[in-house]
Amino acid sequence: PTVTSAETQDQDGNGKIDAIKLTFSENINDSMLTTGADGWDVADPAGSESIGTCDTTNDNILLLSFGQGPTPDSGNTPTVTYTATGGTGSTHDAAGNELASLSTVASDGALPVILSAETQDINSNGKIDAIKLTFSEDIKDSSLSKGNADGWNVVDYGGEAIDTGSTDDDNILLLTITEGSSYDVDTAPVIRYINSNDLNSTHDIADNQLATLEKITTDKAAPTKPIADPVGADYNNDQSVTLTAETGAQIRYTTDGTTPTDTVGTVY
Repeated sequence: PTVTSAETQDQDGNGKIDAIKLTFSENINDSMLTTGADGWDVADPAGSESIGTCDTTNDNILLLSFGQGPTPDSGNTPTVTYTATGGTGSTHDAAGNELASLSTVASDGALPVILSAETQDINSNGKIDAIKLTFSEDIKDSSLSKGNADGWNVVDYGGEAIDTGSTDDDNILLLTITEGSSYDVDTAPVIRYINSNDLNSTHDIADNQLATLEKITTDKAAPTKPIADPVGADYNNDQSVTLTAETGAQIRYTTDGTTPTDTVGTVY
């Protein structure tokens, strides 16, 4: 038998590869496999290689599992080697012919994963207007339908539009949204993505598409300074002033037009 493909996998969907899916030219006799690496090795993972049957017994697919590395690496393509044992154990076809010793570079078969989704207030007006999306590997920007929702949704908001962020083909995308009518930099809305199962939208460089997901964002939008609007024409002592700000913002004042320094209260 020969290996026709070796593809990286992220079985638990955390952005770290943990297996290689091996496809062979013919069916493999799973009963001849032994516990552990059984002649197989993956370069530079955490170790603990173990060969297994995958989903179906005695078909042409095996799953080589191994320990995860310490950092997200779903874009990595490690070298896979097999050392023939010359005995009755390990990887053989149904007729008992053993796989020859080999060394091959795995292809990227692991899907990209969102590591973080952070709210943004780009124009610093106290209203979130974007979500910064960070992935486990670089994203293929040419597959995006820029300026459109492209499979993305931010619950209770609208006007979703995906873009590349500041750098092309890196692991960051910026999903902009239409601002709400009220101050909301302390909110963390839910985002959703629907996998369209085609070559459009959010894919890694190897064209693996992001899986359908629902994720709660993280509040990374900074609080804003209070906005003071005088009811009358001037800031006189006998006039009321309306302050609008995020909870916890400090209220400061000045009597001579200089930068306010004296704190007189906090917004609750």
